[in-house]
Amino acid sequence: MAYEYLWPPWSGMVAEGMTADEILDAFPYLYLEREDIAEALRYAAEAVRERQLPLVAGG
Repeated sequence: MAYEYLWPPWSGMVAEGMTADEILDAFPYLYLEREDIAEALRYAAEAVRERQLPLVAGG
């Protein structure tokens, strides 16, 4: 499964407090499994970890 297409909406739902069970119940037609959500969150965490953010001195 292409997790890069899953992580934005699913990570937002988790950030808003939805559980994996709630996400699975909300989207039964997508044939998601709990491991799909976990893998999408791992992908999101790795994508953020690789980003470089500029440091700006306070003024």
